[in-house]
Amino acid sequence: MAETDDLSAPRESLIALLHDLATFTAAASLHPPRRTHAGTLDKVTTRKLGRRLADDEVASSGTLVHRWLRALHGLEALGALSMEPIARTITVEPGLEETLAGTTAEAIDRLVHRLVDPDLQAAIPAVRAALAQACGPDDGAVDEMIFRELLAEQHRDVLHAPWHRDGLDVYPMSEHDTVGIPFDEEHFELVEGPMLSALLRILDRLGLVRRADGVFAPTVDGRVWALGEPEQRPPVWISSDMGVTVPPHAITPWERYQLERLGRCTTRDVVDTYTLERDGLAAWLATHDIDDAEALLRRRCPAVPPTVLSTLRAWADSALRITLTRGVLLATS
Repeated sequence: MAETDDLSAPRESLIALLHDLATFTAAASLHPPRRTHAGTLDKVTTRKLGRRLADDEVASSGTLVHRWLRALHGLEALGALSMEPIARTITVEPGLEETLAGTTAEAIDRLVHRLVDPDLQAAIPAVRAALAQACGPDDGAVDEMIFRELLAEQHRDVLHAPWHRDGLDVYPMSEHDTVGIPFDEEHFELVEGPMLSALLRILDRLGLVRRADGVFAPTVDGRVWALGEPEQRPPVWISSDMGVTVPPHAITPWERYQLERLGRCTTRDVVDTYTLERDGLAAWLATHDIDDAEALLRRRCPAVPPTVLSTLRAWADSALRITLTRGVLLATS
C-alpha cells in the first residue's frame, strides 16, 4: 500500500550510529576516557578523545556532544564497555569489530539482533521481508493487520511452537496449568499480536521503520536493511601525500573502523578527510599485516598511488624490523 500522511517522523539514523560506534571505539582505544566519581567523563581525557575525533567542540570543552554521547550510550547498551576500578579508565571490550563486519545491511541486522529481546528475535526476518516487499519503485508501506494475517497463515509457529496436549494444540504452559490456551488463529492475535507490536516499537526507536495506526513503512536506513547494499558507492580518493577523502556513504561501518585505526581524521564533515600515519600503521600491524592495509585501501579507491603503497611498505618494514645487539659485559671488582 502507499505511504500514509500520518506516518511518524524518522528517528536518528542507525547507519550513522554504526559509523559513530566505529569512530568512537577506534578513538577510545588510543585515548581511553576516564569517569569521575560523579559518573561523568573526566574533561582532561575527554579533550584528548575530542582531538582524536577531530571534534573541536569536544576538544575545547572536554564534554561529549550529542553525537558522541549517543555512541557512548550505544556501546553501553551493547555491553561493550568496562571500567578499570582504580584509575576508572573506560575501555572497549573486544568483539565490536564482529558486530560491524560485512556490509552495512549485515551490520544493521547484527546490531538489531543484539538490541532486540531474545523472545522477539524470531520475528525479525518476517518484518525485514515485509519491508523489502514494500520497497518498490515508489515508497510503500505495510498494512499491519494484513502482515499479521499472512504471518499467522504462513509461519504460524514463528514465535511459539505448539504443544500437543489432550489431543489439542496449545501454547506452551507450565506443569501447574490445567487448561491450555488453544493454538489457533484467534489466539494468535491475543498472544503474538502484542509481541509483534513490541518488535515494531523497537524498530521504530532504532530508526528502521515509521509507524502510524495500523501501518508501518521503512525509513531510508530500513530500505538499506531490507534490500541490502546499494549497487554503487562513490569512490574514496587517496592522494600521494597520504591523504584520504571519504565522501558520504562511500564506506561501510567496518571499513570506517579500520580506517580510523589506520589513519587520523583531520576533517569530519559531510566529506571526511584522513591522513595515513606511521604510528597508526604500526598499531594496525599488531593484529593485521601490510597486505590487509593495502586491500582495505584498494576496496573503495579506484587507483591507489604507488607512492602511498611504497611508503606503507617502508613503514611496515621499519615497524617489523628486529635488531639484535651483541655486547660484552665487563665485571669490575
